[in-house]
Amino acid sequence: MPKLPAFLERWIADPPPAWVVEFSEAGIFRAATGTPSDARFEALPDGALAASPVESNLRDYERVAEALNALPFDEGAHGGKARGGKETAAAVLLPDYSVRTSILDFEDFPTRHDEQEQLVRLRLRKIVPYDLEAAHVAFQSFPKQNAEGGAAAGITVVATMCPLHILAEYEALLRQRRCHPGFVSSSALAALSLLPADEVSLLAKLSGSVLTAAVSQKGILRLMRTVELLEVSWEELLNLLQPMLAMVEDQLGARTERLWLCGFREDAAALARGLEKEFGIPAAELSSRFGTPQAHNAGALGYIQGLGEQLP
Repeated sequence: MPKLPAFLERWIADPPPAWVVEFSEAGIFRAATGTPSDARFEALPDGALAASPVESNLRDYERVAEALNALPFDEGAHGGKARGGKETAAAVLLPDYSVRTSILDFEDFPTRHDEQEQLVRLRLRKIVPYDLEAAHVAFQSFPKQNAEGGAAAGITVVATMCPLHILAEYEALLRQRRCHPGFVSSSALAALSLLPADEVSLLAKLSGSVLTAAVSQKGILRLMRTVELLEVSWEELLNLLQPMLAMVEDQLGARTERLWLCGFREDAAALARGLEKEFGIPAAELSSRFGTPQAHNAGALGYIQGLGEQLP
């Protein structure tokens, strides 16, 4: 059965939220986790939402609020439970460029959560360009893996960060619709659920001018990079993918077995053929049980598929 990546598994111990909401510069996508066919998308005008890891994202708050208000959220629907009769739980997926993800390796890692967080924040201060005291930090640890996917010495930690003022914008918006954001992540992280769990895969996800490249090994995130492109072109794509593929061989001692593309629209098939020829690695457009994932909904479809929900 498909499942969420290892670093997200802890969130499915509780009943899943009734809704998953994905924000992008293109618009807002909403789907019911129990009935994935109940999905809606509301487009946003250009510039209303501008993804950023440091600056305000909701540049035109009223227009974004209008789009969210156009999406129906029925309290208690699809197995969800309203909180105190006022709020319904929702999983929230932010634009990739709004959330920073880092993969950290430790030889030793404490067992107490507060000591773990202190160590993670100490390491992140060296690489994150903003004040971590004013940021939300979430992390998950798991044993390192070697090239064959077996256990190796040490601990790997996947940490995600988002400035509190950016997170507060989205939370305030959702609470106006009586939605409680109980789970918050990024589109690309949730989309990793759509990758095969038995191979080394590289996902290239384009959303507007932002490109995310993520490497999954045996279902675990190993490498990730998100960049804002000067232009969306073949050269810019190669400039990101070539070093990522080299890092897979150098750091993981493995070879990427497949490339997956998302968000490239009508260019995806031709692009896949070009990448296969360039790298000698099979390439294909990302897929899900609920249709072809696009830049605006790949995370939501991955989140639902990771929960193991079946099509109605």
